[in-house]
Order: sequence, then C-alpha cells, then structure tokens
Amino acid sequence: MDSIQKILLSRTTTKPAKATFKSFLSTTNGGCEGGAGGTSSLSSSDDHGNNYSANNYGANMEESFVFYERTEDDSSEIVFHQGEIMICKVADVSRTLLYSTVRDEPLGTLYVTNFRVIFDLKNRSPVNESKSDAGRCNKLIGREDVALSNIFGVYQVSRGKKRKLLPNTFMSGIVKRLQLHCKDFQLHQFCFKKSFQDHVKVLVNAILHHFCPVYVEKLFAFSYVDRTPDSDASQFLVREYLTAEDWNFDLKRLHVDSFNFSVSHCNRGFVLSDSLPECFVLPSSLTSAELTKADLSSDNGCFPVWSYSHSNGGALIRMAYGRPESEDEMFWHVSRSHPKLNPPSVIDLGCAASSLPSLRKLQVSFEELMEICMPSTYKELVNNDSSWFAMLDQCQWLYYVSCTLSVASGVAQTIALMCKSVVIKEKDGTDFNPLISSLVQLLLDADCRKVLGFQALVEKEFVALGHKFSQRCHVVSSKDTEQGPVFLLFLDCTWQLLQQFPSSFEFTEIFLISLWDSVGLGLFRNFIFEGPKERVGIEASYKENPTVNQTFPASVWDWRRQFYPEDIAFFTNPLYSAGEQFRNLESKKSQSEPQALVPCCVVAGLRLWENCFLRWLAPIQIVGGGKPSEIVAQGLIMEDITSLQTEILQLEDNLPGKPLPPRPRCRRAEKFVFGDSSSLLRRELSKHVSSSYPFSPTQVVPCALMLPVPSPDSRSSMNEDSVSIDELTLGDSNELFVSIV
Repeated sequence: MDSIQKILLSRTTTKPAKATFKSFLSTTNGGCEGGAGGTSSLSSSDDHGNNYSANNYGANMEESFVFYERTEDDSSEIVFHQGEIMICKVADVSRTLLYSTVRDEPLGTLYVTNFRVIFDLKNRSPVNESKSDAGRCNKLIGREDVALSNIFGVYQVSRGKKRKLLPNTFMSGIVKRLQLHCKDFQLHQFCFKKSFQDHVKVLVNAILHHFCPVYVEKLFAFSYVDRTPDSDASQFLVREYLTAEDWNFDLKRLHVDSFNFSVSHCNRGFVLSDSLPECFVLPSSLTSAELTKADLSSDNGCFPVWSYSHSNGGALIRMAYGRPESEDEMFWHVSRSHPKLNPPSVIDLGCAASSLPSLRKLQVSFEELMEICMPSTYKELVNNDSSWFAMLDQCQWLYYVSCTLSVASGVAQTIALMCKSVVIKEKDGTDFNPLISSLVQLLLDADCRKVLGFQALVEKEFVALGHKFSQRCHVVSSKDTEQGPVFLLFLDCTWQLLQQFPSSFEFTEIFLISLWDSVGLGLFRNFIFEGPKERVGIEASYKENPTVNQTFPASVWDWRRQFYPEDIAFFTNPLYSAGEQFRNLESKKSQSEPQALVPCCVVAGLRLWENCFLRWLAPIQIVGGGKPSEIVAQGLIMEDITSLQTEILQLEDNLPGKPLPPRPRCRRAEKFVFGDSSSLLRRELSKHVSSSYPFSPTQVVPCALMLPVPSPDSRSSMNEDSVSIDELTLGDSNELFVSIV
C-alpha cells in the first residue's frame, strides 16, 4: 500500500509472548510492507538527506519502531524537521469541527511522526494559510498538528461514549472515532469511517506507543537538530544555576553577606542528593565537616537551601523532610545566618494546616477542570452553561489557587514585616517548595517580575532545584509516575497577580501561556527531566559519545526557536514602562526598596484564566475584545506617549529661531513591535484580534453559532468604564465576526 512503504524493527524479542505492538506490526499485512516478523537492516533518509538506520534510531530505545518513508508520488507539502521521521499515515480521515453545525467535515490524511500527529487537508485553502488569519505562527508545529508530548489522554469514541486508551498498551479493536485531549486544553477528534481499518490500528497503536514513552531518551527532543542561528544569542541567555557563578550573581545582586550564606559544593557528583544540583547556597556556618557529621545522605538531602534574602536580613529557605534531630540542627544553622540570630519560622507545606492540596487532589482537580473547559460538542457547551459556576466550584481549582496565594503571601509578610527568616519544607522538597518559593519572590523581589528575572526564577526554583517535570507533567510513563500540574498552578497564580497588579510585571499573560505550551512540546531540556542528576548524566553521555542523528535538547528561553519577532512582541506588557517611571520616582523619594505586593487571596477576588483554559472554545470568543486587544490598544497608546515625550524633549532643547526638527518616528519596536506596522495593525485589528488571539484564529462561522453582539446603537447604554477597540479608533472596519478553530 502507498500509505506505508517500509517497516523497520530495531530489535526483536525471543519471548513467545503476549500481544505487543511489535507482534501486531509483524502480523499486519494491510499496508505494511516487509513481511511478518524479522529484523530489517534497511536504512532511510529524511527530506533533508540525513540517513537513518535501525542501529542509529533504536540504540537507546527498546521496542522502538519506524515506518519509512513517504512515497515519491506523495503530493503532500508537509515539511519535516531535521531528525523527524514519519512512522505511518492513514488516508481519508475526517477532522470533526466540534463547534460547527456544518456536516461536511474536512477530509485529509493523518500522519504520525516521532514528534507529532499531523492532519493534512486534501483541499487546503490559501486563505487559511495566511499568517494573519492563523494568529501567530509557531515555527516548530503547525496549527493542525498535535505534539505527541502535548497529548494528555487518548480516547476511543463509540456511540457517544468514550473509552480511555492507556499509553504503551495495545489496541486491537475497530476504531471509528478518536479523540486527543491535550495539555493545552485543545480537543481534536478524527473520524475513520472511510479509512482502511488495518491502517487505523497501526496509527492508533503508534500514538499509544509514542506519546508518553517509558524513557525520556525516546523523546523527539534528542533527535531534533536545531537550526536557530547563534547570532545575538547572548540576549536570550538565562542563568541555569548549575555553576557557582550563577548562585554568586544572585548573592551579589541581593547584597547577601558571605558571612551569612555562601555557595557549597557538598553535592559534587550527586553524592548526597539526586534532586539538588552539584552546587547551591547554604548557611556559611554549615561547613563540610558539619554536613558529614549530620549524615544527611540518609535524609534525602535535608539541606537548608537558600532561595532569597530580604534587605532586612530575613531569608527564604527550602528543605526536604529529614530526621527530627537533623532538622533541628539545620534550623540552628539558619538562625546563625540571620544578622540578629533570630530563630526562623518553619512552615510545613505537607501538613493539613498549610491548606495546600496533595498531588493527587491537585491532579483530580486539573482533570475535572479539563472536562469543564473541553466540551466535545456545541450542544454539550450550551447544556453546561447553566451549571458552569457550580461545576467550576466543585473542581476546586480556584480554591487551590487561593490557598497557594494565601500561603505565599503569609510567608512574604513574615519576611518583609517581621524581619524573620522562613523555612518551608515538604517531603521531597521539589513540588510545593518551588511553588511557594517562586511566588514569595514575585511578591518581594521586583527583579523577578521582569522577563529575564522571571525566567531565571523558573530556572532556579523549578529546574535546577529538582522539580520532577517528567513525572508531574506526564512526559514519561512508568509505574512510579505521580502526576500533578504544580507548574501550571504556579503560572495561574502568577496570572492572578498580573491581573491585580497590571503595571508591576514586564510580561503579559501571552508569555505565561506560551511557557505552558512549551512544556507540552517536549522539546526543551528545561521541562523533560526528572532532576539535575538525570540531566547532567544524559548531557555528559552525549558529550562523550556524540552521534550524528541525536543532539542534546536546547533551552526554551531562546524564543526565536518558536516565534517571529512580531509574536514575541506580545510578551511585553506596555503598562510596565509607564509604571516603572512612577516606581522609580517613588523609590527616590522614600530612599527604600519597592514595597512588597499584597494580593487578594480569597476565591471571590480571583478569576478563571480564560485565555489559557478557554481559548479554543470558538463560540465564546470576543472579536475585537478581551485581554489581547487590551494589550494591543495599550501598546499603541504607549507608542504615542513615547513619541510625544520625545518631541517635547526636542522642543525644550530647541533654540529660538531654529527650524523645528521633524517628528521622530517611534522606536517602540525594540520592546513592543508596533513601530513599523502600526498602520497595518490599525486597519486589520478588528478582523484578527480576538479574546483568544494569538492562539486561535479568527474566522466566520455559521449564524447558528453566532452569539449576541451589541449593535452600534446600543453601545451608548453600555457601562461608561468599558472601552472598545473601535472607540480607540484602532480599526477602520466595524465588521464583527465570531471566531472558530
């Protein structure tokens, strides 16, 4: 068959065994050339001319398999990444338009590679391919694609009922419809009624085999060859806190006395802890002899790891559980590091008194939130509307956000107002410790509210200090895996702070959402490892034994790998620069550091993160409105303000009698790219910016799905505080649309 040309099995098994995916492949004749069983030594090449063989691709992957390759007469225009290999494909697949009344579903071919699931339309409209209609363009993955690492669950749909298919299992039944539930709250449904079922079985089992592998080395991140130019890469460098220089930078920035805290290399070679880096900051009184005497290796690394110091001498310390005598000794050393030798305040994040959820409860809440935010049909969306708030309350997601902010605010107030050090501890020290520690620093340290500072904060608290991304974000699947979206909870709490203090953060919610989406790509070294030991070990093996077709994953912080400059521009908050001028003026008057943020933590004062959780629900989108439209309007206004301020300065410096200089062109493009494209943006704004921009495109949908839109005559009766894009004269067109994916 032309859909699958060759089958290549990297290894065979001598066990007569149970039915496995490999045994299924070897006995499937529908569209699989190469016969039954046997190991092939054939090699193939991708679209870039790179050769792949069974030995190269399967060297570190047990039971890996590859189907090679597209036929020469395949008219598809799909561009594969360097190192991406097509596994199989199925023709005549229809993609269900979940929120449309149109019965004619788009027909195309469904591909599975070692990186993504690709739906290739048969009749691709040139209009749909324009960048403006598609929102922003991600260089790594197309709009119709699903990254395998982004898949949260695979469901077989039959007669309106769903059955979950587990990763690394074997499916032998007939599949008419398949749903892919994604971590970014997308829902994809495909229909195989016109497809050859033997091909469908291979494709479904390929997805189950690849979307959540057993070992992290099986991820596409280790095969992908990045072609991003190294020029100007220095502006994207972020401290990774794997060396003493990075830790000393923070100590110097916060003016920490070396008599109180210093960098320790006690974990060199990871002899004491697997979840901590080889160097980190400890109280200076805790010498190597003291560490040896305490015998902390049996306590899973019960170290008082420094995270932050306030100007009043109070510090934030994080620890894992240890024996009572070991903990007491560590607390004593923390008190010795305080300028006034004050004993620390100890907060146990794992006890019931902290009000924080367990990982299991957090995961259940997340799954219930996904059910609420991902209806399968428009009818289900409408039926859930009457009980929406009750369902949201029952999932308790906002309650957990409230509890997290409350704990972080309490810790911040203890440090800032009571001038005390605070020790936060939990079982392993890698889940709620980084969550609370990061939020405390956002509240107290203004530098962490900048883009580079926030990235360094994530790198230090979550990545370097051992948050188990591979388990918590369901990157790999194993018996010991315990899921829990702790990092998403942190991003949601950060978003709540951004809503309450909109001019205090340099970044926008689009930056936060893009960061969460990057976790689902499974391509970046920041979010795929169990901890620093696993990362350092794998990186060392790649340096010792480099291979042509495998590379060590890159960092997520170079956003050029994913987006174009005009898309990265939406990461910058236009209100921050205006607020910064006011804050600098206030700090000069008071001669003190900026005040800590005190958030509202009650559930009634919080909001659901709509643009993250509901961005794919086309019927509820607001065209020409929502947060993205506010960002655009604020950016354009700030351009005018900056231009006028520049002109005022030139007029003040201009001597009488000299001709006035021409009005300078705004150079706001350095941070917020509107300078050279403002005129185009003003004309096209009402058509392409919606409440889900830049994630979901704007298209016209059938009238049956259109929601009520206020007429121009009724706008006068609206609240005086509400300002629309049209009122700001940012668009020439008054045409209204409703968006759909």
